Amino acid sequence: MVKQAKPAKEYKNPPLPYAERQCAEIIEKIKSQYNPRNVEGMARFGINPKNTYGASIPFLRNLAKEVGRNHSLALQLWGSEIHEARILAAYVDELEKVTEPQMEKWILDFDSWDVCDQICGNLFGRTKFAWAKALEWPGRREEFVKRAGFVLMAALSVHDRDAPDTAFVDFLPAIVRESTDERNYVRKAVNWALRQIGKRNTALNRKALEVARKVAKMNSKSARWIASDAIRELTSEKTLKLMEKRALSRKRGFRGFAPYIYCRKTDSGAVKKIGLLVNPIAGMGGRAGLKGTDGIVEKAKALGAKPVSPHRAEEMLNALALLYGGANKIPAKFLTCSGKMGAEELAAAGAAHEIVYDAPEKTSAADTIAACRRFAELGTDLIVFAGGDGTARDVWGAVGKSVPIFGIPSGVKMHSGVFGTTPEAAAQALREFLNNELSVGEAEIVDVDEEAYRRGEWRIRLFGTCLSLVEPTYVQQGKMLFDEQSDEQAKEDIAEHVYEEAILNKDFLWILGSGGTLEAVGKRLGIDKMLLGIDAFAGGKQAGKDLNEKQLLALLDKYNDNKARIVVSPIGAQGFLFGRGNLQISAQVIRRVGLENIVIVATPGKLAATPVLRVDTGDRKMDALFAKKGYMLAVIGYRALKLVKIDSMKL
Repeated sequence: MVKQAKPAKEYKNPPLPYAERQCAEIIEKIKSQYNPRNVEGMARFGINPKNTYGASIPFLRNLAKEVGRNHSLALQLWGSEIHEARILAAYVDELEKVTEPQMEKWILDFDSWDVCDQICGNLFGRTKFAWAKALEWPGRREEFVKRAGFVLMAALSVHDRDAPDTAFVDFLPAIVRESTDERNYVRKAVNWALRQIGKRNTALNRKALEVARKVAKMNSKSARWIASDAIRELTSEKTLKLMEKRALSRKRGFRGFAPYIYCRKTDSGAVKKIGLLVNPIAGMGGRAGLKGTDGIVEKAKALGAKPVSPHRAEEMLNALALLYGGANKIPAKFLTCSGKMGAEELAAAGAAHEIVYDAPEKTSAADTIAACRRFAELGTDLIVFAGGDGTARDVWGAVGKSVPIFGIPSGVKMHSGVFGTTPEAAAQALREFLNNELSVGEAEIVDVDEEAYRRGEWRIRLFGTCLSLVEPTYVQQGKMLFDEQSDEQAKEDIAEHVYEEAILNKDFLWILGSGGTLEAVGKRLGIDKMLLGIDAFAGGKQAGKDLNEKQLLALLDKYNDNKARIVVSPIGAQGFLFGRGNLQISAQVIRRVGLENIVIVATPGKLAATPVLRVDTGDRKMDALFAKKGYMLAVIGYRALKLVKIDSMKL
């Protein structure tokens, strides 16, 4: 008797293949991030709003970490035609499975410059086809295809560390040929490729400058812009120092361009030792307008200054505990100091710890140094400190490069490249370090002469380099100082714009932040503007000089809150509008004035190096308001405005 097969089970809705089902789930997650304000802002930046939900790049990167590499999923994501899903495809595709027909098909679908750049920079530029396409695609007519070719050139200049100089010299004829293309997305990519090639080494720098000077002579507005911008960057002191550092690294046997060096590694299964140190007095002078507490702690206390660093340390520890589902689940052994130098903050967060240094009631820099040396002796994997640049100097002075260091932002001066952007972001970076997901690299230790700082003089000094965590999303870069000559005209134009607004609104109170751009504004207003202080203007004259938080609040009592304006400029490269160098403009002051009455001013040069502006007021609700706002307008010249992204970095 023949056994008959059972009839196949019928499904009203047959199950989808795994990749297709996974794609559908991911798209739902992307859609859950829908933010119409973000989409509107992206559209103003030339990003096609069709099928766009406004999800952030960090969100997409986290999604990519969750799903891992999957070629089939990447194809499904691309086929969805959703903007963010296509960017995610670049993060999850498998390099060895990318085919030439796939690349040719995808480039014809490019409808936004950011999709083009993400796909070429993170995927196509790392495939075996990259070199051939970098030569071929610039000869095509389609705008985004042509752009893709030059983006590949730029990507290869960064990623392919072993390529000979001759390979990049072969790109230069296409750069010359296409430099007359007036289409914006093409000319910017041509410029990008030329600059990246010229930054590889000294020999290619000379070749790129030769090409730039040749292009500068062409009868084309696009060509002249490409050339002048490239010449400016390729002859800058920053670029020349970068190439010197790369040359030195090659002589010492290091590979690659970024000065990243991996420090002592621990077994991925081992619990890392974290040395936690809190400078109890860091940040006290900020709201009091003292620009630091070095040597004047008693004066800060007399003015009503309160400790900042203990609270910031607790914020970081609480955020870290939240990330792990409880302080007892943090995979770290905390070594710390007694009392307010760490033990109290760890106890408040509920984190187990071992006291290895007995701190006196009144602490000093000597205690910081002694404690950090003790951490190093005990084999600490990372020293986390709460403080500012002065504390960073002391920690670095104690351990040098023997132990990486990382700062919870808590001081008045934080220009070094070792600080998290906020306590919550510091927690995120620390979690990735504990999970072996974050590299360690060199960062600069800088500090400002506080006595000169209080007099309104800017004296910043590079003391050396340390090892720190490398993650640009969560860790701030060192402060960038811009070429005063190149930005001088832009500052004058911005000053004229603010001057006209102030004259038209004479009954308004204008609170002016710190920095060179605001100094130019003050000069145009005819007041004695402090370079590094907070000043005020009202009724056609100076209404206050070098003001602290209490004085600002008193002025707001005198004037109607809705007739007040705060004018601020971001710190170069770091991008902080509030929370760095202007703590006098506290969350309470901002709340009185209102976000809608904040005027951001920044030169185009500064914004070019500062793609995202940040706030870290120390007030969660205030930072959340900035995050909700998403984008704000910045004055970049006379009657010239630009939409800029605001990020509070709150988890």
